[in-house]
Amino acid sequence: MKRRGEKIGWIGGWAGSFLWLALFSIVQLARGRVSDGVIGAALFVLALLLIVTLTPWRFPQTPYWKLLLSPYVLFMASVAFVLWSVEEAAKTSMTPFALLVFLPMLSPFVTIGRRRWRDGEPPESSQKNRT
Repeated sequence: MKRRGEKIGWIGGWAGSFLWLALFSIVQLARGRVSDGVIGAALFVLALLLIVTLTPWRFPQTPYWKLLLSPYVLFMASVAFVLWSVEEAAKTSMTPFALLVFLPMLSPFVTIGRRRWRDGEPPESSQKNRT
C-alpha cells in the first residue's frame, strides 16, 4: 500500500465534500419533496462514482487539474441545484458577489494543478539500488 495516506485523503476528502448533498437529499425526501431528494441523491452517487473512477493513481500521467475538473464542476452544479430547489434562497438578497466566497475553493488548481501522481513516486533508479 504505497502512498496510502494520499489515497485515503483523495477519496475521503472528496466524499466528505459531497456529504452535505446526501444530507440535503435525506431532508428533502423527509419533507416530501421527492424529486429534489432523488435528484440530490443521484448527484451524490454520481459524485462518488467520479471520485472513485478518476483517482490520480489510476491515471498517474494526468495532471491534477484535469482530474480535479470533473468533481469541481459537479460540486458547483450541486450547489446551483440546491440553491434553485430551496425556496428560501429566492427570498434572500443573493448577488453575484456572493459567489466570491467560492474563489478560495479553486486554489488547488493553482497550487497543485500541473503536478501529477507520478511526480510523487521515488525515482526508479533509487528503487533498483535498494534491492
